[in-house]
Amino acid sequence: MEAILAIPLLLGGLILLFVFSILVIIFPSILNIGISILIGFFCYKKIGLNKYLCVLIGLLISIIIGLNFRIPILFDTLIDTHGHVRINEIIEKTDVDFLSLSSDLEEIVFLEKPLSTIGIGGDEGCMCFYYTYPKNNKVNIKHTFLSNDIPISLRQESSYKVHIKNTSESHHTLNLSAEIFYQDRLISSLKKTYIVSYPVSDAIDKTKNSDSISKFFLYLCQSNFWNYLFRLSPSLNKQTNILDELIQKTFIETKENRNRINSVVIQAKSYLDTPKEEEYSLPVGNRGDIINGNSNLIKETYKTYSSTVDNVTYPLTPEMKWHNVEKVLVVDDEIYFLETRAEQIFIEKYTKKGVLVQIIKLDLPEISWAGYPRKPIIYFKKTKNLYQIGLLEFGKKIEPKEHYFHFTVPGILSSDQ
Repeated sequence: MEAILAIPLLLGGLILLFVFSILVIIFPSILNIGISILIGFFCYKKIGLNKYLCVLIGLLISIIIGLNFRIPILFDTLIDTHGHVRINEIIEKTDVDFLSLSSDLEEIVFLEKPLSTIGIGGDEGCMCFYYTYPKNNKVNIKHTFLSNDIPISLRQESSYKVHIKNTSESHHTLNLSAEIFYQDRLISSLKKTYIVSYPVSDAIDKTKNSDSISKFFLYLCQSNFWNYLFRLSPSLNKQTNILDELIQKTFIETKENRNRINSVVIQAKSYLDTPKEEEYSLPVGNRGDIINGNSNLIKETYKTYSSTVDNVTYPLTPEMKWHNVEKVLVVDDEIYFLETRAEQIFIEKYTKKGVLVQIIKLDLPEISWAGYPRKPIIYFKKTKNLYQIGLLEFGKKIEPKEHYFHFTVPGILSSDQ
């Protein structure tokens, strides 16, 4: 009997929670409209103004209340809608040994959506509410250049230089300025104003012990219908990384240089003897394992690999997706990205300075693979143009078995770059 009575009580509670959540969502807009109507009505009845003028006054009051303390910052951003990118000269990527970078910022931080606000969410499980917060975009300047295949140095001088700074006097906005030079000649530049936060946003404390009254006040100020209407403006809907645009328009790669990479498809030959050289054995490990064979530094950052040589950081951006990389190896000052596929091993070869020189597609003899991961790479040895690779086959219903292959790569490009 108690169980039967509990069902309507539960349904009633869920309905009340749903109605309450709807009221909470629309309450800031109701409050805005109510205050605006009262002021317009007061101007019409008490002051005796023309009714159309009173409607206009009520509308202006509604906008001012709706955008409140954000108006000055929004005005500045609307003037600088997309920022300004100026290109005086286009540079071929292959002409740039590296770029000398000086910046007073390590990251470009800004609100992803300029009109994003503190909000309220709900959890039916605990029958409770919680606050949500605006999301920040964090763009690492160094890795923006690396992801665009531009080597950089923070210490060494180069004929190519870039200066990046923030000229804003307020910590609520970011006035980004960037200039790229070649032999002291200005090649390109950008200026862009970003919204970082709003003046009252400093009162937002994301800890559990913060003042809920101040949070609710911010919610009432921000989460009204004007906020959603202004989001229809493309410039206020989303802020993007303008530094990417500057780099891509300044540094280009011609079709001739894109096609200079040596790409070969080779049929692997199987052999049964287990190799004796233990130093070439690899741990099964996880996908993306990085194995250094010498002092080169290779690291995965922002889904981009990089190598640092003589204080210059070179980009390593494999064409294969980063999460599919089985192993990253450094052998004889050359860097190899290896990916195992259904019937193929895919190898990208880079110089220690991050120049992609060869793509090797290794066709495997027909083998019925089982298990997952079905064939992790456990052995890799290279002697001149002769390669040896070992794979481990294992699964739920089979005994683990090792397979070894050897193949020769003809016409390989010189990697002494």
